[in-house]
Amino acid sequence: MKNRKIQNHRISIQNKLAACAAICLISAGCGMGYANFSLALEEIPSGSDRLVGLFITDTHIDSGTPEIILDSRGELTFREQDAKIYGSLTDDGSETPVTFSGLEGYGIYSLQLQDEGSPDICNIFSADDVFTDLHYTASGNNNTVEASLYVRADRPCARYFHPVYQQADGRIYLLPGSGVSSDSFSEGTQYSKSVSQSQSTVLSGHEDTEESGFTVTLIAAASVENTEVIFMDRKNQVIGILPEQQLDALFQKEPARLELPDHTAYVILQQTTTHSGEACRSLFDQGEEYLEYMVSGEDGYLHSRQLLLVWPEDALLSP
Repeated sequence: MKNRKIQNHRISIQNKLAACAAICLISAGCGMGYANFSLALEEIPSGSDRLVGLFITDTHIDSGTPEIILDSRGELTFREQDAKIYGSLTDDGSETPVTFSGLEGYGIYSLQLQDEGSPDICNIFSADDVFTDLHYTASGNNNTVEASLYVRADRPCARYFHPVYQQADGRIYLLPGSGVSSDSFSEGTQYSKSVSQSQSTVLSGHEDTEESGFTVTLIAAASVENTEVIFMDRKNQVIGILPEQQLDALFQKEPARLELPDHTAYVILQQTTTHSGEACRSLFDQGEEYLEYMVSGEDGYLHSRQLLLVWPEDALLSP
């Protein structure tokens, strides 16, 4: 099963979760406490480095112990260690644009990359397929990204959010961030993490300010147990059923598409969850471009999937 696909478009998955529960916030190397999600000291970037994303792991990243120095006056000073973990841009067609050696996780990015064979700089937005409900807003010099992460409510949860920065030379690094952990992450629990940055430059006496921010909301949801697609005609009669195994095989192909049988008037996506065992159904009418759904992964996330719907000609021509 593919666990990742890069998303360069918006995916909207309807969320009907409402419950909430207390959760334990864990700062990076500073014990436990409640945070207002501002950048910790070790998360402050240097110079003009740009905030370009968030990288989420299920393990804590140690930011290192400050070095204690005794100066010539007999005074103790603390020197922070360089907590930067540099990443590599991938250009081999792999499914994620940035990798961090030795770290497993998922990232959401808004990068500035030079167009090959051109001096122009391109803004590239990408996200691994665990991110859903994506909203990218660009207004003047203000850029914000919002997304959701669905985690399985049937197991303990620990997630850490690490801000990612890009240097003027194009190199990318992350800094250890804070996170959340719970042994009882019940269905409907939500936790939001936000990081933001404001940078000002002065040219010819005019100050120009650029602001960027990322917000990711962690949502606990029931695991999906079974998925199938039901094809219906105009008389509301079932004309075919596509089981989960065949649906998964279609998703593995490039491009991922679902060609609907003749006389299909609409499609029903039916999924059952481990929590209630009841079927949840979603309707896709003629003209819907994509079939969107979620599947449970062994990594503890619910992964979003998207198949292009190819409607039969008789359905498109019918009044």
